[in-house]
Amino acid sequence: MLLFFTRAGQVASKVYDATERAVIGRILHRTPDTRIQGRIKLVFDFLFFQILFTVPELCSAFYFRSYTDVALVTLLLFVLLVGMRILQTGMSGLSSAYVAAYSTMGLAILSSYFNGQDISVMYSVMWVMSILFCFITTSLGNTLVLTSLLCGYLCVVSYMRASGISPTGLFFHDVYPACSEWLDPIFMVLYILLMIRILGRHYANILLLEQQRALHQQQQHSSLVNQQLTKHFLLVKGLSRSGQSEYMAGNHELLDARFSEIARQCETAIDILSQGSPLLQEPDTV
Repeated sequence: MLLFFTRAGQVASKVYDATERAVIGRILHRTPDTRIQGRIKLVFDFLFFQILFTVPELCSAFYFRSYTDVALVTLLLFVLLVGMRILQTGMSGLSSAYVAAYSTMGLAILSSYFNGQDISVMYSVMWVMSILFCFITTSLGNTLVLTSLLCGYLCVVSYMRASGISPTGLFFHDVYPACSEWLDPIFMVLYILLMIRILGRHYANILLLEQQRALHQQQQHSSLVNQQLTKHFLLVKGLSRSGQSEYMAGNHELLDARFSEIARQCETAIDILSQGSPLLQEPDTV
């Protein structure tokens, strides 16, 4: 059994990596900003795992013959696939984020309404996940719009319940089978794990990308230091040879100037090594 889960995890990891390379591999290579790279990875993770998560939801809806849920989940799956395609074409990572956030929120609200205006923890987790995802990937304005949409729906539900208004006759209404309620805790746990996986991976990606950027900058810095030191040492070598010629010629004034310049270049090289910041100006010559 352990071997089965190990192999299944390896296969799942390979599928995820292959899909990531196929969808956003080209975009990541041409995007130098690590923050944008982390945001693109987050959008991909959200779309990828949401698409996977719709499979058990769709199977559950078919099993319990909840055709309203079948239609909603199918629509959500289609919209998520469109968002994945938009992300793959490289049109805009924000466009895919808008599609993912608003479709998840909107269809979760519709599913909640058709399920007897259910505002339990399972739907709350979906709504919170959509709002957090929208806040990280888009902007505060879009997050407030999404939050206002949710608050408006909750106000409508509260008013209907307080006034005793039945949704039957107002809109098409279909309460899900009572036998499907035992699946709600399972789906709720899966959504919580999904949220932890997506957000946790996002911050792990940010740390990894920042480390890679810091390493790249350190390599560039070291290369620049080496270039500057090489220039100074070559100049010192040339000055020493010139000083030897001046000494042989007996020109002591120019010899003193050469020694002073050699001392100055050595001090500059020591400053470069001690301060850790290469001096970009070209070394002076005499």
